[in-house]
Amino acid sequence: MVKYAELELSMRVRITWIDAQNRADWHTPEELEALGLNATVITEALVYKRVKSGVLLYSSKSTDGQQYGGCMFIPKVCIKTIERLS
Repeated sequence: MVKYAELELSMRVRITWIDAQNRADWHTPEELEALGLNATVITEALVYKRVKSGVLLYSSKSTDGQQYGGCMFIPKVCIKTIERLS
C-alpha cells in the first residue's frame, strides 16, 4: 500500500474509493435504500498531482506531453486504499 503523502508525478496506481451516487428520477423506498450499496470503485491511472483535497489522475497523454486524457479528480476523503502498480 502507498500512503497518500507518497504519491508522485506519473506514479501508476490502483485506487479503491467510494463514489458519490445520485439519481434524479423518482424511487421507491427499496430503490432509495439500495442507492450506494455498489459505490466502491477501483481506478487504475497515473498521478498528475496530489493536492490537499485529493488527487488528479490521467490515463493517457499526448506524445509532446502537453495534453492529457481520461482525467479525473478523486477527493481524499473518498479514498480507501492506494496501491502502486509497476
